[in-house]
Amino acid sequence: CVELLDDLMVKALNNYAGLNLSEKPTLFFKFDGSPDEVQRDVMQVADIVTQHKSSPLSFAKDQTERDKIWNARKGALWAAMTLRPGSEVWTTDVCVPISKLAECIRLTREELDSSTLMAPLVGHVG
Repeated sequence: CVELLDDLMVKALNNYAGLNLSEKPTLFFKFDGSPDEVQRDVMQVADIVTQHKSSPLSFAKDQTERDKIWNARKGALWAAMTLRPGSEVWTTDVCVPISKLAECIRLTREELDSSTLMAPLVGHVG
């Protein structure tokens, strides 16, 4: 499972759920399978991160931390509402080929930045 959050959504989750994540675009990964399968998948993601000179991977230290992060992600709508108390929420959804995802995010962010909307981006991307 892969979840994408932009910097504004990370800020909202930090405020809402008491997290202390770096407020920058972030991917959450959830690895499942046998220990060998998980290790293989983690190594593949680590290689991709290194190739793209991204921030290093960090891992939840234990089940409690893992639950706190995933529960915060599940509360993204409520977290977003804390960014502008009293405002209304308008959610949207999009389905694009993974090869077009970066372009879709870039164009969406450009349009949002030129508007008066406060719109954190969050989504299931894999």
